[in-house]
Amino acid sequence: MQALTLDDNRTRYSDKPPEKEGKLIVIPSSSNMHLLPLFYLIPQELFIRHEEYMSIPRDLKAVIDSPEELERIDSDAFKELVVDAAAYAVWDSLRVPKVDGSYMMIPGGMRAYSGDFPLWRLSYLIAAEIPSVMKPDFINLQMIYDLPDDKEMGWYSLGEFFILMSYFAQIVIDKNQYQPIINAVWQNRCMEDYAAASTRARNDFERKWHHTRRAGCITTKDIYGNIVLIFIKSYHNFNVCMG
Repeated sequence: MQALTLDDNRTRYSDKPPEKEGKLIVIPSSSNMHLLPLFYLIPQELFIRHEEYMSIPRDLKAVIDSPEELERIDSDAFKELVVDAAAYAVWDSLRVPKVDGSYMMIPGGMRAYSGDFPLWRLSYLIAAEIPSVMKPDFINLQMIYDLPDDKEMGWYSLGEFFILMSYFAQIVIDKNQYQPIINAVWQNRCMEDYAAASTRARNDFERKWHHTRRAGCITTKDIYGNIVLIFIKSYHNFNVCMG
């Protein structure tokens, strides 16, 4: 049985498989392979923009032995697929405060809001951190690699994927204490946070906006000082492709 290990000192490979050192398979930490456990959770419905990646073997041994597959996995398009899918599900799991103090899902889909809306960006930040909280006891590269030779990773349903992402997203939110930030951003949103196209979410907010005659909105940075800079720093650390 061979063991997998991530090495921060190895560079990304493009034309050769991870190095095999006896019973140890060394994988560069900078490789996109650390996203594979999350990739294998993505349901078929979310491959619309990148259908070509559905053909990636669901047997990790076959991936490691194929320079062509390793090259595909180390592409920016692969990273975009994984993070986009996770962020889409994370957005659905975010909860924002209602007037009465209870919580609700964000009204309208992700496309109803601007890509500059702090919660839109936060969903990507959370998605990028999910692989790290999945590793300990749910699924990791070693577990996938150790599957029997006649077994491979099956497909998850859309519902199962959303449930899992909601669970992992909450771990990230609690760990980083994001909920107060989510609350403050939602309670101080403005028209620029919505997509330019007319949507029910935008129209409902616009009616309330003019009714209350608010003079202006405040940003996350106004509330939390340098929190936006923290978002940007984390964004670059995780190399998230915002699309």
